[in-house]
Amino acid sequence: MLRSIAAVIAGYVCLFLVTFGGFTVAFLSMGTNAAFEPGSYSVSKAWIVVGVVVTAAAGLVGGLVCGKIARTRTPVKVLMALVAVLGLASASVAMNKPAPTEPRPDSLSNIEAMQHARTPAWAEALNTLIAVVGVAAGAGRRAPRNIV
Repeated sequence: MLRSIAAVIAGYVCLFLVTFGGFTVAFLSMGTNAAFEPGSYSVSKAWIVVGVVVTAAAGLVGGLVCGKIARTRTPVKVLMALVAVLGLASASVAMNKPAPTEPRPDSLSNIEAMQHARTPAWAEALNTLIAVVGVAAGAGRRAPRNIV
């Protein structure tokens, strides 16, 4: 039981760290004007593509860690469900977030960008699906064959 709980927690922590680190590096590399549409807090198409890549990598790593620790398929399924629920909750919050009233400056900190970014609902849902599939794929690469 403790091994299963540890597998889910470790998988999620790794998924979170890769997501946060990946988006931070991407934002610092791209800059404000490439991450957002001109004069807007709406994320750019390039940022959506980066999001897909980062999310896929995070899902794979989280699934790999969870699958490596787990000895049954249940912890991986729990991690997949956790990622799905939290991803859909995040998408719901993003959809209901009020639009910023002030114009976007040419330069933002990483924290300001996270607070004000407007990601389309379809992109949020797509990233959730990609993360869930990534967890399954990552776990399938290192875990026993009957895992997923």
